[in-house]
Amino acid sequence: MLAVKSNPKALMLIEESMKDDEEIVLEAVKKNGMALQYAHSIMKNNENVVLEAVKQNGLALQYATDRIKCIRAIVTAAVTQNGEALRYARSDDTKKTENVEQKHQ
Repeated sequence: MLAVKSNPKALMLIEESMKDDEEIVLEAVKKNGMALQYAHSIMKNNENVVLEAVKQNGLALQYATDRIKCIRAIVTAAVTQNGEALRYARSDDTKKTENVEQKHQ
C-alpha cells in the first residue's frame, strides 16, 4: 500500500489479487485518476473508486465500465474536471450531459 501511496503507477506492478482491493485502488486513483486503467474490473465498476478517479482526471472515465459511464453524477464530475471526458460517456447519457459541457466552454 505504501508503494501505491507514493507512486500510483505502482498499481500496474502489484499482484493481481491486490488490484481489487478498494482501499489500495482508492489511494492510487486519488493521486492519479488514470491509474484506474490498472485496477481490476471490479474496481472499474465501483462507483466510489471511479468517482474519485474522474475527480482527479476526468479522462479516467474511459476505463470505467459501461454501467458506470451512464451514471450522470460520475459523468458530470468527469466533464467538470475535463470537458474532453464527454467522449467516453455512454451515448444514451451524452444528451443529458451536453449542458454540462456547454457550461465549461
